[in-house]
Amino acid sequence: MEQPAFACEDERADCLHVKLHFESRDYICLAYLDTRKPRWVMTVTDGLQSCWRRGFDFQYLNGMRSEFDIPNWKLFFRQIREAFVASNFSAGRDGERCVIRLRRGSGMADLPFKLSHVTDDRARQTYIQAVLFKLAKGTSSPAYIKLTDELYTCRRQLHQIHAGSSSLPVDMPDGDDGLLDDVGDASAQETKSDKRPGKRTYVNHLNPSDRRKQVAVGVTFDGGSDEDSDDSAE
Repeated sequence: MEQPAFACEDERADCLHVKLHFESRDYICLAYLDTRKPRWVMTVTDGLQSCWRRGFDFQYLNGMRSEFDIPNWKLFFRQIREAFVASNFSAGRDGERCVIRLRRGSGMADLPFKLSHVTDDRARQTYIQAVLFKLAKGTSSPAYIKLTDELYTCRRQLHQIHAGSSSLPVDMPDGDDGLLDDVGDASAQETKSDKRPGKRTYVNHLNPSDRRKQVAVGVTFDGGSDEDSDDSAE
């Protein structure tokens, strides 16, 4: 028999967060797997005063899965993760409750999650603190740092490719602190060195109208060519 907690972890729905906006304010929605109960917990907070929260046990989630005709736990949590990653959701109020509706795609009904308003000051502070520590843990993990480094390396390589093409933008996105400013200069020098030397032209700086004419060979005609010889010296 498929275990919902294992399916949640396999589909990487055990710790999800997204920024949402409703009622003219910004909020953080955090959903994570509480393995002690076990249950799936969702919290919405502005990080200051407002907080809604609810822990959904797997019996409740199984009823939701049956109601929306989702055949297995993996697909259920996969659809949840996809909605979080794509920010494909809506948020609103139902009285004192906060309702998060995760969109699953064309022709499928939204998954609604109704959260209770936390009015107790002590509990609210505890839940907001839990959200902050969960977010900090996710962004300071070795896996996250490694992924961030790999992403920066890819962006550096992509910028290096763009810098070598005149038809592509060479500006780095915000947040790179100008570490790659020398890439464009190196590329320009390389491009300049690849050009073939052009024809040199004699210039008399004292008399600019005086141009050295090509040495005639054989018969001389009137109004000889004004073009400079490739071998003319400066």
